[in-house]
Amino acid sequence: MLVIGDIIIDHYQFGEVSKISPEAPTPIINLKSSEYKPGGASNLAINLASIGASVTLIGVVNSKKHIGLINKYLANKKINLKIIIDSNYTTPFKTRFIANGYQLLRLDEEEVSINKKFSYNRKIINYANKWINQNKDNNTSAAVLFSDYQKGSLIDPKKIIEKCKEKKIITFLDSKSQDLNRYKGVEIFKPNNHEFNSLFNNSNQTDANKFKYLQSKFKFKTIFRTLGEEGIELYSKNKLKKIKTKSVNVLDVTGAGDTCLALISVAKLLNFSDYDCAMIANKGCALVIDKIGTASVTKDNFLNILDEFKKK
Repeated sequence: MLVIGDIIIDHYQFGEVSKISPEAPTPIINLKSSEYKPGGASNLAINLASIGASVTLIGVVNSKKHIGLINKYLANKKINLKIIIDSNYTTPFKTRFIANGYQLLRLDEEEVSINKKFSYNRKIINYANKWINQNKDNNTSAAVLFSDYQKGSLIDPKKIIEKCKEKKIITFLDSKSQDLNRYKGVEIFKPNNHEFNSLFNNSNQTDANKFKYLQSKFKFKTIFRTLGEEGIELYSKNKLKKIKTKSVNVLDVTGAGDTCLALISVAKLLNFSDYDCAMIANKGCALVIDKIGTASVTKDNFLNILDEFKKK
């Protein structure tokens, strides 16, 4: 699996709340510990590696210090890193304040600037083309996943999509962008409910017509819309189906979209039907949304889920 996209660094600050500020009606957090974790595209890569995929991650950061933070966490994940340093780029940081088991505040530090003259755009395309050629020449079951958090890494993915089509490598997209023209021709699109609805500006169209429009305009073969604790909707072959999640204790959906895409993409490469891919992802995501922070499905979890469907 090749993951291309926005690398985000998640900073977790853990503490306790025992009183409210006398200055304003806000809780006072007594900080106890903190940790850094790779987020965004790097979290997708972690989820893929956790369930047994061989993963290469392509992205961009601002400095060697940020690569060090990512390497510290990914060192034992066996993920092949192709990270570009560009001092003109701002690495996105998200600091989450967690107290008494709940997230109280998130502080974002980022400066989004999509500049087609950035040198990293050409380097990303070159890295991707080399990976595509190597994996296709080795007759490997392969996929390319675009993880677009709208932070400026994915400037022009069209050439990579064209290369994948030429080599018959399946492509997946998870994007917060409202400009999907850059991704025309991607085979599988996985928005969440908010991302999906933001593409239509409160349109009165039925959901079925919205799915049909996206499929027709951007040539997506299949669309999976994630609905959080409510499940997943699948639009494939002009049919819309909803897969509901069994009752779960939802503590934190951070990174659940990455888990979902990882499960769908690997299940797809294992030749499961689109419907079964949605079912597999639904079961896997239920395992991670009852945990605080980004979490991953383990390989054993994944194999157990797959066994349920093989026995059908």
